[in-house]
Amino acid sequence: YNAKCLSVWWTNEDRVVTIEDSLSTKAVLTGDHSNAILYNNSEFFLEPKYAGDFSNYYIKDLYTGEKQLLVPFQSTEKYMVMVSPTGKYISYFKEKQWWVYDIKKKTHTCVTKGIASSFHNFNFDRPGVQPTFGPSEWTIGDKEMLVYDSNDIWKLSPDGKIKKRLTDGIKTNTVYRINTTDSKPSILANTLGYISNTFDINGDLLLKTYNSSTYGEGFALLSKECSPNFLIEKERKLYLIKKPKSSSNYFILESSFEKAPRFIQLDEHKKEKILVESNVQQKHFYWGTSKLIHYETKDRKKLKGALFYPADYDSSKLYPMIVVIYEKPSRELHTYRAPSFESMLGFNATNYTTDGYFVLYPDIAYELDTPGESALKCVESAVSSVMRQASIDPSAIALVGHSFGGYEGSYILGKSSLFK
Repeated sequence: YNAKCLSVWWTNEDRVVTIEDSLSTKAVLTGDHSNAILYNNSEFFLEPKYAGDFSNYYIKDLYTGEKQLLVPFQSTEKYMVMVSPTGKYISYFKEKQWWVYDIKKKTHTCVTKGIASSFHNFNFDRPGVQPTFGPSEWTIGDKEMLVYDSNDIWKLSPDGKIKKRLTDGIKTNTVYRINTTDSKPSILANTLGYISNTFDINGDLLLKTYNSSTYGEGFALLSKECSPNFLIEKERKLYLIKKPKSSSNYFILESSFEKAPRFIQLDEHKKEKILVESNVQQKHFYWGTSKLIHYETKDRKKLKGALFYPADYDSSKLYPMIVVIYEKPSRELHTYRAPSFESMLGFNATNYTTDGYFVLYPDIAYELDTPGESALKCVESAVSSVMRQASIDPSAIALVGHSFGGYEGSYILGKSSLFK
């Protein structure tokens, strides 16, 4: 044990209280610096089943030095344990539910008990605990906690008595999340995750949205006791850059696979004005297009993929195709890529679509203990599906995978006859 550890010095009393110890080597301070959460992600490291993904969590009073068990055998994944901004509460996600620990009362309350929605990511197909859909946030003064299910935002009181859904995205396949573009990470953030942000829900709360069916994105305003009011919604990628406090205008960066990034101004009447466009010379060149495809595996799993068409596509001709694999890349549907030989992953789809190739990014759904076979089933199903939709040369299909995708590619090439 390294004797150099985080400590607090009570200068008026000339007294030092050590925070970390040999058992709990990591610490996160609460918002008011009165307490600390302690843990050690190596505590269960020697047990192969858990591989250091769990720890016992403790809370320590920084004045008295008193240390108590907070949550036993808790996941150390991001957002699974968080601290409220003012230091009144600790929120943690356990057994697929959100819990709140009242530091003063020393009580644990399951604040999502009885809610029909799922707050765990049920699409998570890796070993380990299914994670949350995002962090727990708080309203001003730690009055209420804000959490996410698959589509919506919920307001929960720390005593569990108030449970209110603030949005209703499940009906339209819209995912609502609080926009955090202007949020500043806490200086207390460390490997445990983030100390929760504070949001005012009595005014207009800005939300980022995306459609889980089309991957369209948008921004909406949530007013007190009202349904979200969309400011903008498009079949593109949208990034909020800034909304000056002295102005009612929003400045947004938008792009798609076909459209280079550009800045637009959105006024209070939702009228758009283009401020700056990039790559204006692109209009002089043929460019590819992107299409969201849907396919089904032999065991009836429904998946998506992003198919990029070659520039100046002619359906009477046959084109070669490159299949790029890595988990679930279909969300790249609206991503703009300028042609370039510089790429961290060594592959740029636009280089190939502008040179007469189809490019396919298929999603892969995994079954535990069979990642290679899962990749084989999903990729073959995706290729078979797009062959029925576009003019692809069946004798000229290639496969690209990097890192884990490289393993999958090696496995697939040893089992499949689809690829040249």
